[in-house]
Amino acid sequence: MKRYFARVEYDGSRYSGWQVQPDRVTVQSVIEEKMAIIARVPVSTMCGGRTDAGVHSRGQSVHFDLPASVDIRRFQKGINSLLPDSIAMYDIVEVSSDFHARFSATRREYLYTIVTRKSPLMADRSMLVTYEIDWDRVVKEASLLLGEHIFTSFCAVGYYSDNHRCNIECAEISFPSEGVVTLRLRADRFVYNMVRTIVGTLIDMGRGKITKSMTEVISAQDRNAAGFTAAAQGLTFDWVYYDA
Repeated sequence: MKRYFARVEYDGSRYSGWQVQPDRVTVQSVIEEKMAIIARVPVSTMCGGRTDAGVHSRGQSVHFDLPASVDIRRFQKGINSLLPDSIAMYDIVEVSSDFHARFSATRREYLYTIVTRKSPLMADRSMLVTYEIDWDRVVKEASLLLGEHIFTSFCAVGYYSDNHRCNIECAEISFPSEGVVTLRLRADRFVYNMVRTIVGTLIDMGRGKITKSMTEVISAQDRNAAGFTAAAQGLTFDWVYYDA
């Protein structure tokens, strides 16, 4: 067997997230079904970061093992011919047997898209916000996310982990076009629902519903101190980084 690395791009609108689930169509289940057809053996994939229902990805990473007899060039062509239009696999390369898509990753990056007017073309890839927002405050509060903090305030209730410490190296608000706002977050790791809760908190700050600063919300280490969890369809798991 040989181990391979690949990038996966997908529109998550019609899937129940990444991970295989009983009686549900997921990105992983579709990919593994098609891979098995080509490889003629069952194939298991491991991703760089699981995504929830409705969340998209541009640069999801996966590793998987294939029999040494598989021609990887034909495999990549074949897998994309079988996959639906909503999923694509690219940049398949052989890696060492100890490479792990999740544990070898050093940083992950997410992009969240907000529209301030109804946009049918972006409905499945953005969250509509119609409140009056003080975007200057949003930009200021987002900058306070930078650095290493304990992000318990932004972790979904019921998610059990002993480690809520993350180091955010990018928290960038951009206005790429009229009526469109994006938040880009890059960190060494994220806790469950962290990005969507950060977005909801920034929106609540921008509309004046939360008067505390981002620093105070982080310090509270209490989910009740943060804002709502933003809609899944606005989130794109943009990239997974590796040192080599």
